[in-house]
Amino acid sequence: MTNQIYIVQGSTGEYSDHTEWVIAAYRKEEEAQAHVAAATARARELKVDPGSDGRIKDWYQKRKSAEGQNQFDPQMQIDYTGVYYTYYPVDLYTSFASYKAREAAWQTP
Repeated sequence: MTNQIYIVQGSTGEYSDHTEWVIAAYRKEEEAQAHVAAATARARELKVDPGSDGRIKDWYQKRKSAEGQNQFDPQMQIDYTGVYYTYYPVDLYTSFASYKAREAAWQTP
């Protein structure tokens, strides 16, 4: 049996401009949930909307100044879609050999 860790990830953009980045990994799901909540709350404080005045240059400068200002995600990027945080479980193995043994067991009839 393997252990699981929980990977916290940030993302922004859509289609060809979609970007994802890994932020942290935790052994406990509750810790990953807490990190997602904290990063999301801080990103909401920093979110910069383009607004309806059409001054894209000003919006771009505000957005760029917000990047890197999230203490829960130093790599934070924001575009017009906002920034989203999630976490997902990943099996943790003690070695590559243990991973290969698992794969071999799957192939045994």
